[in-house]
Amino acid sequence: MSSNHTLTTGSLAHRVCLYFGKHRGEVLNDADIALKFDAERKTIPTLLHSAALAQYLAKRPGAPGTGAIYSAGKKLDEALNTEPFDLAAVLQPQDPPPAKATAKHEGPPIPRGVISPGKVPPAAKAVARPQMDISAIEIVVRTDVPLPTNEGPAKRVSQWLPILDKLTAAGMSIELPHEAMSAVQKALINYRKVTRRNIVTRRTGPKTFGVWRLADLPAQEQ
Repeated sequence: MSSNHTLTTGSLAHRVCLYFGKHRGEVLNDADIALKFDAERKTIPTLLHSAALAQYLAKRPGAPGTGAIYSAGKKLDEALNTEPFDLAAVLQPQDPPPAKATAKHEGPPIPRGVISPGKVPPAAKAVARPQMDISAIEIVVRTDVPLPTNEGPAKRVSQWLPILDKLTAAGMSIELPHEAMSAVQKALINYRKVTRRNIVTRRTGPKTFGVWRLADLPAQEQ
């Protein structure tokens, strides 16, 4: 058979031929080549097919599960073309990594401004805030304005006051429908701040929860 196949420099077939040029008596199976040359095992038969066809490599069946067995072919010297080569370079993986597959959008066109599936949206650019011109602000100092009472927390718990105020002493409890548990727990955050009462909630059944008053919290220092 005529061996007019030209090996691509750096390809797996080229590197395997260079290796067998230094190790004429060795044999390698698919698994050996995959490990030694950092190649994907299932692609080895395809990548070495032309070199074996040109008799640069000798190929014969191996044991079940090990793949084909390769060794130096009859016309290996033609592949090497008497060029000097560095064995250390041969053993370095040089094949380019396979291109990553990208998801292809199928269906109606994606409206402008909508991120296509599989694409990462670009990072939003930070918008610098305009600096305030303090010199343009008219400042008026007053001495007759009373400090307003902080009624924020009290207003947020006002709707629960009639219920929570029924717990007039430590050890008392009430039971409520479980639908109200989340709202009561949020109200208790501010209720404790306003009243300093130590009140907790616990589930009592699949559709109910309980509210208990414990010993009062210590008064805050002014």
